[in-house]
Amino acid sequence: MAGMGMRRAPGAAMMHWIRFEQGGTEGFGTLDPASGQIGVHTGDPFQPCGAAGTRAT
Repeated sequence: MAGMGMRRAPGAAMMHWIRFEQGGTEGFGTLDPASGQIGVHTGDPFQPCGAAGTRAT
């Protein structure tokens, strides 16, 4: 079924979700391709979640 997915505005950047491990703790967040840093998120990745306000490298 073509065209049934979510659509982005032309020119809008796609978010790159990533799972990581740092210091023995697993987490998830969004990857900033320019800096290579991860914006850490909290909650369940398959439900509404929020930014934790921290970064991982």
